[in-house]
Amino acid sequence: MNIQELEIKCAELGAEIQRLKRQSQDVWEPTVGGLFWMVDWEGGVRRLNPNNRSAVAHHNVFKTEALARKASVLQRRSNLVIQACLNYDPDFVPCWRDDGREKYGFHYSNNMQAWHYSTTFLNDTSVAYVSTPEIAYKVMEYLNSQEIK
Repeated sequence: MNIQELEIKCAELGAEIQRLKRQSQDVWEPTVGGLFWMVDWEGGVRRLNPNNRSAVAHHNVFKTEALARKASVLQRRSNLVIQACLNYDPDFVPCWRDDGREKYGFHYSNNMQAWHYSTTFLNDTSVAYVSTPEIAYKVMEYLNSQEIK
């Protein structure tokens, strides 16, 4: 191996070291040439290789089939909230710089076995938001009619 080849190899290793330093040690990511599982558009689980960069880019990759099956249920729940919020309040864009401008988010109460809404200063865990309590009430009714917990 000559000096030029060693310099190229060193640069490649340096880039890989930087990538690994940026990557969280707690979150699994697929490796080049490895296999992973993803949730498809029907909510089914498929095994793919990491050449499917769209699944990786959308954080729809899981180390095992069991994790992908759990993700399918969670994605369905999140997508329900997102769909309802966008259908009932399609033009609303939450302003996160203004704490005084209320945003209404949604959460499922296991104790009460129902969906509820609240302003974001009480519940900032929703995946999507609407602009008024009247719209939030409509979304909440819709979520409860869907029987997805």
